[in-house]
Amino acid sequence: MSNAGFGIIANSLSQLDGDVNTIITAVLKDSTIQSYIGEWDLLWGPYVYTNDTTGPDFVADNTMMMLYNSVENAIVIAVAGTNVVSNYGWVDEDFDVATTVQWSTIVGGGAIDANAYVSAGTANGLNILLNLPGPNNTGTGLIDYLTNYLNTNTFADGLQLIVTGHSLGGALSPTLAMYLKQTEGALQSWNSAGKVKHIQAWPTAGPTPGNDVFAGLLSLDLNYNSFYNTIDIVPHAWQVNTLAEIPGIYNSNIPTLPEVTAIAVWAGDQSVKSGKIYTQALPWQPMTGKFDQTTDDKYQAEITKLIAKYQQYKTEITALGDFFRFLGQAGYQHTTAYVLPTALNIQEYSERYQAVKDLAVPGLPTTEQAIMNAIIDYIINYIKTHA
Repeated sequence: MSNAGFGIIANSLSQLDGDVNTIITAVLKDSTIQSYIGEWDLLWGPYVYTNDTTGPDFVADNTMMMLYNSVENAIVIAVAGTNVVSNYGWVDEDFDVATTVQWSTIVGGGAIDANAYVSAGTANGLNILLNLPGPNNTGTGLIDYLTNYLNTNTFADGLQLIVTGHSLGGALSPTLAMYLKQTEGALQSWNSAGKVKHIQAWPTAGPTPGNDVFAGLLSLDLNYNSFYNTIDIVPHAWQVNTLAEIPGIYNSNIPTLPEVTAIAVWAGDQSVKSGKIYTQALPWQPMTGKFDQTTDDKYQAEITKLIAKYQQYKTEITALGDFFRFLGQAGYQHTTAYVLPTALNIQEYSERYQAVKDLAVPGLPTTEQAIMNAIIDYIINYIKTHA
């Protein structure tokens, strides 16, 4: 749900914010959805962050919300992943890993290991989340709201606070959970009454947020549960040995490509340049992925359409055809593949979510459509620039 803004290109901030809130409100109220996940009260948000507020296009760079379920006795903070149409999300959060930030400077020192570091992109993303809804919106920030909510309500013993997210949210959610864990005990802290008994992180498909020492803190200090699709390239970043697996990840169906190798080499260089050992926290639980032929067939058919539409670039499109297929498969394995029974097993929920979303805000692209549109735009713009 926190990814409701995925693929939306709005004409105004109010339209973008309105679409995201309309979708999430409709989904939470839907009786079929409730039969899958229970009834959740929307406490805070969803708040959308947009770095470029000058227009003409407005996209969700970050989105976050907080909910509560009395049956589970759980508060969930849900963090959105990378929006395929968010240049800021890609460049300034996902890819900004060559420089790092000392974790103790973020949480205020104390007993924190001085050798723990997070990427500059992770630090930037966390700062955005902690400062939502931002100066241009009215509303209370996450920490202040959480503090007040805990102080003014009673809960059954064993209240859980769960932070979760996919993709970029899979890096930011454990980082936010760690921030909450390491700021909960001080005088006048958000959990000064001790009502939250367990802080959990449930990231999926996340790249590494920080170095090996930070990964150790996540595993040690949190109830940490991370899942990834074995042929999803995103969680292969930014650990050097897993980055090296990317060029041949679809070798039985798509050959090793110079374009993919170059990207993987660049990514490895950025990781090494940081001077830190980027490492996934444990447990890092694999879900065995399977190459999706249906997706590959769609992208091969699209290549034929592109050649017919851009005859002047036939040679270039043909040359980049396998790269186009690689990006399409990567997009599928990072998104749709996670809902399958062989993965997170939320296919029925996912299908109902899409149906409710279509009714709430008609005309928006599906996840698959948004990814294909973005890849087509990238390929054609690249060819026009370099032809």
